[in-house]
Amino acid sequence: MFSPDPALILRLDRPGPRYTSYPPADRFSRAFGLDEITAAFTRCNTSSDAPLSLYVHLPHCARLCGYCACNVIPTKSLDKRAAYIDLLLTELALVSEHLPNRRRLGQLHLGGGTPNSYAPSDLQRLVTAIVSHFTLESEAELAIEIDPRFATAPQLESLRRLGFNRISFGVQDFDPVIQKAIGRHQSRTATLAAVEWARLADFPSVNIDLVYGLPLQTSAGFEDTLDALIDANPDRVALFSFAYLPAQRPNQRGIASSTLPEPSTKVAMLVRARERLTAAGFVAIGMDHFARPGDSLAEAARQGRLRRNFQGYTVAPGDFPLEVFGLGLSAVGDFGGAYVQNTKDLETYTEALSRRTLPVERGLTLTTDDARRRLVIERLMTRFRLDAEDLARHGIDLERDFAESLTKIDLLESDGLVAHDGASLALTPLGVLFPRLAAMCFDAAEVGRDSRYSRIV
Repeated sequence: MFSPDPALILRLDRPGPRYTSYPPADRFSRAFGLDEITAAFTRCNTSSDAPLSLYVHLPHCARLCGYCACNVIPTKSLDKRAAYIDLLLTELALVSEHLPNRRRLGQLHLGGGTPNSYAPSDLQRLVTAIVSHFTLESEAELAIEIDPRFATAPQLESLRRLGFNRISFGVQDFDPVIQKAIGRHQSRTATLAAVEWARLADFPSVNIDLVYGLPLQTSAGFEDTLDALIDANPDRVALFSFAYLPAQRPNQRGIASSTLPEPSTKVAMLVRARERLTAAGFVAIGMDHFARPGDSLAEAARQGRLRRNFQGYTVAPGDFPLEVFGLGLSAVGDFGGAYVQNTKDLETYTEALSRRTLPVERGLTLTTDDARRRLVIERLMTRFRLDAEDLARHGIDLERDFAESLTKIDLLESDGLVAHDGASLALTPLGVLFPRLAAMCFDAAEVGRDSRYSRIV
């Protein structure tokens, strides 16, 4: 088994952005107002006729898990969920008014929270409203996140009838000891039953999410979780590094740092997972996704159409940039050369929509420099290399435009993470484990010491 040097791992371990966007979301500005939003919509309407992607955030959960870093509202009330759907329909109508020329959807993703904690009738209202405002492409991807603890066979059958063709189950770890440590109790039997129900409902694609680096996890215990995962035979796997940020996430303060695996143990889990999953026939995608060879994610990686956004690794439905609209609390849009993020506060969100105003809290219009850095960082995060000819097509010359960045890259090269010949560079097998380190070299800001970010390892 490939085994990185523990001393090197400790030296590399530092805070850094996950680069689901560039610039990262913490640099969005509250000064981003109506004029900037209108300009972004205008550019979106006139720049292309490519299909859009729509993300809808459904924040309600029955309870907040101890490890969670998502924007959620803990409640068991179906009435509150129904009222939130009403708000989403208002926001959907407002967004549609701003998009007279862009009404084709290539992707729809419902995330949370716990989307399947909403009543089937409310999810049907939402989907019906979406397709009344937008035209779904014939090969559109409709994805939904599912908590297996709340899944039933009739529920999954209902979602399939609504048109969902990708389903993602949050598992995190199959070990009951780990589940107790993170406040998320779900039996292996119930989880595997939910996966089987998805198969019986004829979902073409099933994803399972795991997290490594959780409290009390060990290499031996994680092997058992990998055994169960492979037995479940999903089409995709997302293997996320636990983002431990107790200063920003009060619910994580119940997790003592002393219970977390050492960095070298955590890396060993990642390396072992990559070995086990590739041996089981999966293709490694980016830094933390895996897919069957015939899956669209694997095909996109082969064809250079893989993208990275706030939903992680995704597919651009064509040979063009993927523009995303976000609905709901904290949702982020990426369109018209700008990032646009909604408020995280339900009261503020409700009040804005009562005035028929988009509930945008902050955003950012990308500069030419931002756009260049974004492209370079996305290439590193999705392809693990920078090719001179590819960059030249976008007017970028590494040595001319990023001389300062290349001095930082040279330090990574001396540690064996990067192979750099001046015109191009590629991450080594060790560097592929930590693409965020290479991406940080091309960040205009000095990063690596900011505790707002999760650690690289």
